[in-house]
Amino acid sequence: MLVQSIDVAPQTARDNGNYRDAGMAYERLRQDALRRGDTGAAAWLALRASNCYHLGGKALRSLVLLTEACNSARSDRDPSQLWNTHRQLFDFYRCFKPQWCRLQEQLAQMRRLWEHDVQLPLSDLLRCEAVVARGQGNHHLVVQLLERAWQHHNSCRGLSLFIIAHNASWSSLEQGDREGAGYWAQRLKQCDQESEDARAGWWEMQVRLALWDRNVTLLREGAVQLFQHAHPSEQTVWWRRTAAIRVRCLLMDPVWGDPQDHMHPARQQLCQPPVATLEVDDTFHRAILVVDYRLACLRYAVGFSPLEDLYHQHPVAVPLRNLKLRVSSEEVNMRVRKVQAAMTRATTIAQKFDAVYRCQWRQGVIDERRRRLEAIRRH
Repeated sequence: MLVQSIDVAPQTARDNGNYRDAGMAYERLRQDALRRGDTGAAAWLALRASNCYHLGGKALRSLVLLTEACNSARSDRDPSQLWNTHRQLFDFYRCFKPQWCRLQEQLAQMRRLWEHDVQLPLSDLLRCEAVVARGQGNHHLVVQLLERAWQHHNSCRGLSLFIIAHNASWSSLEQGDREGAGYWAQRLKQCDQESEDARAGWWEMQVRLALWDRNVTLLREGAVQLFQHAHPSEQTVWWRRTAAIRVRCLLMDPVWGDPQDHMHPARQQLCQPPVATLEVDDTFHRAILVVDYRLACLRYAVGFSPLEDLYHQHPVAVPLRNLKLRVSSEEVNMRVRKVQAAMTRATTIAQKFDAVYRCQWRQGVIDERRRRLEAIRRH
């Protein structure tokens, strides 16, 4: 079901990345629909508003509207509305309140709906299954599921191809497949680039590939491009992701000097306080980012060149000529302790979310950082 006479203003705001403005606009239209007695339109608008608030970091308001839409969908028994509701409930739970049983319940509901109506977008279900596999660190399965999702995608229904291509390229890099990541990045380029989501996602993926390749020239360009998508006043989902990857760009550029300097742009970007509810993935990846930032500060202090920690494709830290400490021994020891403290915080987060997904890969990511710390200390 679609609403035929919806104002284009909220969709325009959403496409521009102004998710909270879009959410409020959809809510106003929803109230108008309720006054007219059009419960179907009101439920559809509630879903749209909930999705915008989710992307805008207002989790509580998103859940309230999503619950109302869910109750309405169950009353109307509209298959399409039920499908969209369960898909958004799945996304909400995995982003903000992850529990294994809740995620599996929503997947089971979607499977039952699709079995009764194969016209529903199968690509949505496959993408949700891929998200669970990603949560378990099984990136090979993620790419397989997303390839099927791409093949089954219906341009008129379901999530956009941009989301499928972006997620597949991201997981290809995570499993060490640079060629596969480039293949999916080309598919991503073919997707509609009209929305803020697509533009930010495209540049974020280009920067990830440049990090893998250690292409400092492209990283510098990427840092500039990503800044255009960083809206600190709103801190949307894409602000958080582009801001995080931008920190990594800046850490790789030796021209900025000591990352611990208060004027270093990576530190300034990292220190901007969150004003939105962080998603679970963002919470973990931010904790790892802080660990990697502290490792970068330590490497600089002991005289090493910048080293990329996200994909770690160039694992040999090269000592600069006439290697010597750039700071005092006491300062080096302080930086070591700060790395260890960041690892302790990250481990707590990793253990919590590994327990949800019944795996240990997040803790393995931190163990890799511990080995890098010990390698630095041996020098």
